[in-house]
Amino acid sequence: MPDLWSPLVRPHLSSSSWSLGRTAILAVALALLIAPRAATGAEPPSEADQTLSCQLVLKRAGERIVSTHLKSTRACLAAWDRCDAVGRDTPRCFARATRTCERARRRITRERARRQRTIVTACDTVADAALRDNRGLGFDMLVDTCRERYDITVADAEGIGVCLTAQHTCDARAILDATRSLASPAATSVARNLLDTGCPIPRNEPVTGIGPPLAPKCARDLERLVADTLLKRLRGLQGCGTRFHRCRLASPDDPACEARAAAHCGAALERITRRSDAKRDALLARCGTATENAAAITCDEGTDATVGNAAVCLLERAACAASELLQFETPRGHALTAAAVESVRVAGCDLVLPTIRPTPPADLPNEFEGVVDAPTATTTPAIAPPATPTIATSPQTLSTPTSEPTITPTPSPTPTTTIDACLGYALAIDPKNPSTLYTSVRGRGVFKNTTAGRAPWIPLGLTNVVVNAFAINPISPTTLFAATEGAGVLRSITGGTRWETTGLFAITNADRVRALILEPTAPDVVYAGTHGAGIVRSTTSGASWQVTALFSFPGGKFVRSLAFGPGATTVVAGVADGGTYRSRSRGNSWEFTSLATLPGGRAVLSLASNPRTGNVVYAGAENGDLFRSVDDGNAWSATNFKAFGNGQPRALAVVPNEAAIVYASRDGDVERSVNRGGTWQTTSFAARAGTTLVCALAVARDDVQTLYAATNSGRVFSSSDRGATWRDISAGL
Repeated sequence: MPDLWSPLVRPHLSSSSWSLGRTAILAVALALLIAPRAATGAEPPSEADQTLSCQLVLKRAGERIVSTHLKSTRACLAAWDRCDAVGRDTPRCFARATRTCERARRRITRERARRQRTIVTACDTVADAALRDNRGLGFDMLVDTCRERYDITVADAEGIGVCLTAQHTCDARAILDATRSLASPAATSVARNLLDTGCPIPRNEPVTGIGPPLAPKCARDLERLVADTLLKRLRGLQGCGTRFHRCRLASPDDPACEARAAAHCGAALERITRRSDAKRDALLARCGTATENAAAITCDEGTDATVGNAAVCLLERAACAASELLQFETPRGHALTAAAVESVRVAGCDLVLPTIRPTPPADLPNEFEGVVDAPTATTTPAIAPPATPTIATSPQTLSTPTSEPTITPTPSPTPTTTIDACLGYALAIDPKNPSTLYTSVRGRGVFKNTTAGRAPWIPLGLTNVVVNAFAINPISPTTLFAATEGAGVLRSITGGTRWETTGLFAITNADRVRALILEPTAPDVVYAGTHGAGIVRSTTSGASWQVTALFSFPGGKFVRSLAFGPGATTVVAGVADGGTYRSRSRGNSWEFTSLATLPGGRAVLSLASNPRTGNVVYAGAENGDLFRSVDDGNAWSATNFKAFGNGQPRALAVVPNEAAIVYASRDGDVERSVNRGGTWQTTSFAARAGTTLVCALAVARDDVQTLYAATNSGRVFSSSDRGATWRDISAGL
């Protein structure tokens, strides 16, 4: 804005007087601008306005970080390229290039700090629910990703800004690193070290082996084309995300709004792609290395080593990076866009990007699976087999099949007995963060909640798999296991965003897993109670498995529940017909216990213990009895549970550090005992939840007051006063 006052006023004032006078003039002007608004009593901005304003600032910040990084990095590398040319490799030239890179690094660092400040300023006033909820901006979806990739906690606007900055810096650097590998100047690695801007992890390995080095001019042109494609596609996606998000906020009941947004976005992205392809073809023709049918080429290691292939690969990576960056700027905006606009889903991206599809097609690309919006949405995240697991049985060893196994989970049958009615309903609490919960709902998949139920649940997919139980690594809680009905044990090392098979399905009759526990002091040791193969054990976090000797015991093939005794290697197994068995050698040998000799003690439904609080183990039986052992699961006696009412104790939970307090379900109610099962008191659960079956109970490790219950109606409830009152926290399920 031109300074119209200086020529008139400044000649008559000293330097200090002019500075003070100008400050006073600006203050008066600002007061005049604010006064009319205050006088008219204008309403403060609405929550929707604040949310949209925050979203626009986030997208602007993301674009500026990427563009500054690309421009500054290219200037640095160009300076080193000039020194690398024939006859220019002198100390003076290298000194100039070093100074250029230092200036570039400072620009990048300043821009990062500036954008983080603007994000905090614009987004700090947005309500927490609007900022994190998957019906607002949806940043709860990035909590695990930011923590795992960058060790950043996304709890407020500041955390969002730091994670966004790190992601944009890393993706911009990865794109340039990949492009520079084709030019291959000797000084590139030196320049990269000088320009280290704090990306905490290497995002992608440089593209190698798919194209020969280019002539300097062709390399620069390709570098410019890839950077330009990344920025233009990011800007196009940002506009799309804003349009869709505005439709959801301003016109939630107007499908025509989203239809118009989809048509506009599809056309805009198609124009960007056409122009990028045209520039690519012109570049390849100019460099004399055009490739026929280049559009069909993907970034595979087996691709022929031509510059044409490399160009296609790099542009694909740019499109992928743009989609990923939009996810970190506006998670929900990206999800809405990807659901409606086919071209947003770029095949070949190694990214986990959410989409929203009321009825997902069978050929939905794996890298875009994961629902982030409506509870009615369904998704299936990728289930990728691990690298060559070895599955050992006793006494012989089975190798992984040479062909990649196809997982065809057994469909959940219509329950014919009350026992099967709880298959597919599980509940677990993160041992380090009691606000993080996992649950499964048969036919709807797996869900996660990071707010102890205050915000809606986040879908994690697995809609075509029946999940019966979870086990979470207490040392590294982003690693969790899922016991499934037909796919064995699945593992995730990303907090549930992606799942992989563990190879257990290759063991005969071990694909139906009913119970799952991890050894408390050595969580790489996993025990899976199967319906047909007894207990199968892994000492390598699921990489290899062994069938234990329980398989040969009467009733030992059909395991329903597992629990640990006080010893780190003591395991108690509850079976369908045989009571309980105990192993004090990590499953290498088993011994019969007295439970099967008691009336009703042969058919065990549930087990619970707390290894930190003594030798007490509880067992719920199919006949409605609840048994207790005070000697590590060896000798058993009946409690008074059955005397207080009828119903099966399908779920049990022992309060941490207070072994005398135990919770048990009685069909559709939850009961509490404060004297190790001597007497029982009915809670208010049935009155709150209605007619249903309680299938799982969970108590936080360090919060003895809070209790969670999952039912076979697909609902989850919480109590913060030991069951006196209950709250339905099923939003999003």
